[in-house]
Amino acid sequence: MAFNQFMHPRNIYRKKLDYDHLGREYPEFGQHVCHDEKGKSYIDYSDIVVLRSLTKTLLKNDFHLDVQIPEQRLVPTIPMRLNYILWIEDLLQHCRLFYQIQGIDIGTGSCAIFPLLATTLNPDWKFIATEIDPINLDYANKNVTNNNLNDKIIIYDNRNIDTIFKHLVQNSHFTFVMTNPPFFEDTFNDSFENINDKKPNDRRITFHQRKTNSASSDEAICDGGELVFIKRILDESLQTKKLIDLYTVMIGRKKTFLELKYLLKDMIKNKTLASFTHTELCQGNTKRWALAWTFDERFNLANSPKILQSKPKPLIHYLDQDMKACDYNIESIGNYIENLLLNDLHIEQFQIIKLNKRIEFDIKSNEANWKNQRRKRREKLSKELMEKIAEDDFIAGKRPLDDDDDNHNSNKKFSQSNELCKTNLTYLLHCSLIIKRDKQDILIKMETKEMSQNKSATYELLQYFKNKLT
Repeated sequence: MAFNQFMHPRNIYRKKLDYDHLGREYPEFGQHVCHDEKGKSYIDYSDIVVLRSLTKTLLKNDFHLDVQIPEQRLVPTIPMRLNYILWIEDLLQHCRLFYQIQGIDIGTGSCAIFPLLATTLNPDWKFIATEIDPINLDYANKNVTNNNLNDKIIIYDNRNIDTIFKHLVQNSHFTFVMTNPPFFEDTFNDSFENINDKKPNDRRITFHQRKTNSASSDEAICDGGELVFIKRILDESLQTKKLIDLYTVMIGRKKTFLELKYLLKDMIKNKTLASFTHTELCQGNTKRWALAWTFDERFNLANSPKILQSKPKPLIHYLDQDMKACDYNIESIGNYIENLLLNDLHIEQFQIIKLNKRIEFDIKSNEANWKNQRRKRREKLSKELMEKIAEDDFIAGKRPLDDDDDNHNSNKKFSQSNELCKTNLTYLLHCSLIIKRDKQDILIKMETKEMSQNKSATYELLQYFKNKLT
């Protein structure tokens, strides 16, 4: 539950769940509660039956909602959905939208989870919730009826309709749109990034093969994935504009989030939009992103509330004054690091800013060339030895030297790789590196930047520089 401290401040699940208490109150869930050798309770989060029972139990215990979730359909996680709703509450408060709140939930699922939670927390809110899956439509209607919310929630059959939501607002005004769209283009996996991950038997992991996933194809997959789906929402918003006050989406991939954020920034520059904002949504070890935009100049979303995370501490390494790699001064160290990036790591995507008392690098890469340095040195020595033998044989007239096609092809591939990197919105590594003085000492400070896929690459690159700067 590493991210729980970064949940929305009003999220009741910031505190760890008491499985024993829930198990005593709800025997159906209690049969899934286990205990380790120290008596500490836990549940098996890899078992979809357990997750379904947990979701139903939390809805009953914390919101007095009775729901049924069919097999082979998505089991919604409550803390993350609650984060999204609470953030929308903050946006409405910020925009001073207090009355006649009407929302549209796109792809409501079998639980109609967003409308059920939102109208329970905010009894004056009303919803139209769309769905295209026939089983989800049936269960969503039943769940709304069983919880006596028919006067607040309408489940809308969106099958055989070409548009996502604009047909709903032709003669009406809505306060907001929300959606948790299908993430995937054709397959499902845990990381939301590495679609080609393979199991030991060398078969691709499809979303149907994962034990803890029970989503239908309509819930998990759409043509082009979430990026194309949200772009369709954005296109429709350009047609409906002020008929809806706020347009919001929850996003599963950082790459998608960044592309959409840059697209919205361009629309602001072109004065197509009035304003937009974004935030991060966290639950357990999972992170999602959310965007909101508006065409109404009355609502300045740029300074709206965000769910803030504490900024990670920068990585700092003090250099040894007796270092032999280069002279112990900022300029010499900067030149040495620049040379390592270009000639040893073959990283060309970096910028340097040389100031009076410091040097700053902005570094991006999609290849982890800083890894396995010992093996690479061995391979280089082996290659040099083989080239020497080949040269000696050539001089002795034994055989001709091999041409340089392999090396040429390798350089060509490297060049192509770097061209592709220039169009990427996320990178294996994106970090800053600063060389500066701290009194009599010189240090390097590194921080992971926004477009990095994770923080581990920054740690690894720092270790590489530590080994070199001795």
